[in-house]
Amino acid sequence: MNATTAPERPVLNWERVVGVALLAFLAVVRWRAISRFRIESDEPQHLHVVWGWTRGFLPYRDFFDNHTPLFHLLYAPVLSLLGERADILVVMRIADLPLFALTLWAVFLLGRTLYGARGGWWALLLTAAERSFFYTSIEFRADVLWALLAMATLAVLLGGGNRRWLWAGLLLGATLAASIKTALLVVSFCLATALWLGLNWLAGGRVEWRQAAGRFVSLVGASLVVPLALAVYFYRQGGWPGLVYCLFHHNTGSAGGLAKSHGEAFVFLGVLATGMAFCWFSRRWGGLKFGRALLVLGATVYLGLLLSFWSVLTPVTPQDWLPLVPMLAVTAGGMLAALPGQWRPALGLTVLGGLVVVLLRPLPDNVPQPGKYERFLASVLRLTGPEDYVMDAKGEAIFRKRPYYFCLETQTRRRLIKGSLPDDIPERLIATRTAVTRTNRLPDRAEAFVEKNYLPAGRGISVLGQFLVVSKEDPARYVFEVAVPERYVIVAENGPVAGELDGRPYVGAVELAAGRHEFVRTSGNEALALFWARAAERGFSAFAERKVDDAGL
Repeated sequence: MNATTAPERPVLNWERVVGVALLAFLAVVRWRAISRFRIESDEPQHLHVVWGWTRGFLPYRDFFDNHTPLFHLLYAPVLSLLGERADILVVMRIADLPLFALTLWAVFLLGRTLYGARGGWWALLLTAAERSFFYTSIEFRADVLWALLAMATLAVLLGGGNRRWLWAGLLLGATLAASIKTALLVVSFCLATALWLGLNWLAGGRVEWRQAAGRFVSLVGASLVVPLALAVYFYRQGGWPGLVYCLFHHNTGSAGGLAKSHGEAFVFLGVLATGMAFCWFSRRWGGLKFGRALLVLGATVYLGLLLSFWSVLTPVTPQDWLPLVPMLAVTAGGMLAALPGQWRPALGLTVLGGLVVVLLRPLPDNVPQPGKYERFLASVLRLTGPEDYVMDAKGEAIFRKRPYYFCLETQTRRRLIKGSLPDDIPERLIATRTAVTRTNRLPDRAEAFVEKNYLPAGRGISVLGQFLVVSKEDPARYVFEVAVPERYVIVAENGPVAGELDGRPYVGAVELAAGRHEFVRTSGNEALALFWARAAERGFSAFAERKVDDAGL
């Protein structure tokens, strides 16, 4: 099985000029979008995991993460240099730019191998201008590294050189360490190889099975190096049981099963038949060669599995398409490169123009924006220290520990609904004396606890506190229960408060134990609130209106 030897098709001057102009334009759009594009909830979660590495914590053992660790290890030194800052998400998106650039370079190399330099150039341009790939790759997430390593693996595997199978295997292992979804790509390309062998046999071709077996062993053996090294490390650090649970049991254990209906099989077979038909008829267009056919069939099988059986296991997300777009772009770029000279300018410019028009469509404005998130994070850093806990959904506070082990993502919610995970969030909030919360996606019991014992303080956070309810028997007497022991103050909406707290004159912030307390006011009749003392001292108000403008985080 030899890689395709692409015909020599140099990039013409007009193609080079158009491409450089397009890339310059996209660079400007991308730079602006970095600080404006909506925040996806996985981004703070990834940053929180990176922060955990910088603090000496071990993922899976010390805190929850359902992603493989390579991406976080790569960016831990960067976060260590930058430190705690409210604009960290935008800064880390900028630090993500080299991955995007390297992905485009890998796409070019793969396209050049299969279709010549002109094919690689068009593949690069099509990938760079595709809307879904463009915006999803802006996000700070492990899938960006995953797409880069997947394209690099294919570029090496289908390129020249006797040792390419070893290098491709090492890259494949790194790809698996970047995302567990690599397993779906591996299955897709194994099926694609089997399909190609069948098509090649029907076309009268032959395979050197001994040589193929040797290359396969080299590929598989090298692909185990990086995963095994990480597995040994986590095992020796006591993180192996947590790794197995988080990456495998948690991600798949609450799936609904594959027997929902027969529709998944029909979707898969329909997509697969389309890809096979394309490869069969493409024999007249450049021949049914290994590299080209493998890429088309691999992308087809991946697409079919993604739309059918994979969607039963877990919802399909935009990041799942990241490796698929470049694979399709390489084939499309090769087709454009093979067009006659009189057709290529018109069709090529039309395709690129259409992609740019779609790319520049307005983005949704009802989703969390980086500016709002930055204000939230600034409030967290202002209110808390490195040893404090913050209860959030998936690590939005980034630089603070979470009192609850599990992130409140899709699979966790399924388990909480089923009752296979306990809703012990209230107990964890009490045990860790967590004073700051941020989430409107808590399970019912936890939500009721937060509603009773925390008050909105603005900018998307709530802190310990409650509005005091006057006694029916005595309009100056207030009886209340404290669940989380902490330093509290009693505040009025306007002006100072005078009275007695638990039989002693109230003179300001006081440490209150869990249990029943009583306050008797001696002046005024305004509404009163019990409020976390540190928040009051740092300028936050117990009477701030609850805001939901960033509830999507």
